[in-house]
Amino acid sequence: MFGWRKFRRGVILSHYEPRGAPSAITDAPLPARVFIPLLQHRGLPAIPIVKYGDVVLRGQLIAEAPLPQSITMHAPVSGTVSAVAPWRHPSGKKITAIHIESDGRDMQADFLPLAKPWREAAQGEIVQKVLQCGIAGMSGSGVPAHIKLAPPADKPIDILLVNGLDGQPPVQSAAALQKLETENTLEGALIVKKTVAAKRIIVAIDKTRTEILKTIEALRKDKRFAEIEVRPVSAAYPLGEEITLIYAMTGRAVLTGQTPQDLGCVVFSTSTLLAIFNAVVKGQPLYDRVVTVAGPAIGRPANLRVRIGTPVAELLEIAAVNNGTVKKIIMGGPMTGLAIAERDTPVIKTTTAVIALDYTTPPLLEFDCIRCSACFQVCPRRLAPTVLAHCVKNNDIDKAAEWGIARCCACGCCTYVCPSKINLAHYIALGNYHLQSVKQAGRQ
Repeated sequence: MFGWRKFRRGVILSHYEPRGAPSAITDAPLPARVFIPLLQHRGLPAIPIVKYGDVVLRGQLIAEAPLPQSITMHAPVSGTVSAVAPWRHPSGKKITAIHIESDGRDMQADFLPLAKPWREAAQGEIVQKVLQCGIAGMSGSGVPAHIKLAPPADKPIDILLVNGLDGQPPVQSAAALQKLETENTLEGALIVKKTVAAKRIIVAIDKTRTEILKTIEALRKDKRFAEIEVRPVSAAYPLGEEITLIYAMTGRAVLTGQTPQDLGCVVFSTSTLLAIFNAVVKGQPLYDRVVTVAGPAIGRPANLRVRIGTPVAELLEIAAVNNGTVKKIIMGGPMTGLAIAERDTPVIKTTTAVIALDYTTPPLLEFDCIRCSACFQVCPRRLAPTVLAHCVKNNDIDKAAEWGIARCCACGCCTYVCPSKINLAHYIALGNYHLQSVKQAGRQ
């Protein structure tokens, strides 16, 4: 077991640090056209309520949540709906999306905050407002925020963990946003604490973000924020992953089949907390976010505040991409992000970064495992990656399940450190795919 200052697993991704890493936030120009996929979260797609030819305003509701396991969508620009049709999604699939041609005027719909101060509001009122504003986990998880704000009655929450870590360099969006909006982010944490009836708030911050730490300490002198605990941590990857962070901060282990709520914990990223603050206090729906644009093929790395649905091509142009050298574009971090084939793929609510690489990694020749145990030592879930890979290679999925393959968080640390160049993460992902297929077949 390790304490909150002693996360000794994972890896340090120092060689991914970009030159001239961005720290400020720049507002991207208004896009001429946006594409709003109806699935930008974990759950069911939203249902469109607009059609071809409809005129919409910024912040106007354009798709409703059919069930609690979904979120609403709002127009990021004012303009005219040009289509409701399939479009490219960061996952690589084509997903039904609402296409909007901007009129360039950026006219805003009326925002309706809570009718009373949030401290006087009931839990249901806050949860309903967050649902209406279409907020999903913005650090990549995509879990609808209103679901996490309404834990079951038999699972009381005592700790709210604020994830202030970007996790994967060169991603800087969370740090830049927290630096700019520290007070509002902390107030968002207080709103969540009240809503889930938590007893404590623990904020995990990269210890190298000294300016943010000083700002938070100064704010803690205000009695509103005095109860917030701040814990500077070494930002070893993947400490920002939810279950890993819970164990590091509290010593509570989330076992297979459990959720953080089973252990009395709930985790929110700083970006999501700011979105909750904007929804509850200002009535502002989630229609924009901060995205880091960086990488070796980028001339001007930047943190851009962009409208949801903006094509990646526009972000690359703003950041001065070198079209002569770019070989691969990744949405998300370098370890867990997805390579995209088309530059008209849109930014969605969970997009933390766009990384342009000037190289591709050729297929590597695998060697036999040398039993060095490096993968054991870095695995944040304390699994045996080489054993799991061996089980999958031999099509022994049952044994892989016994060894806990379902607990893998797909961080890729095992592959990163393997001296034999065995793609352990690939084999484990393949095993989990087969395991899920077997379970699915058993339910049918």
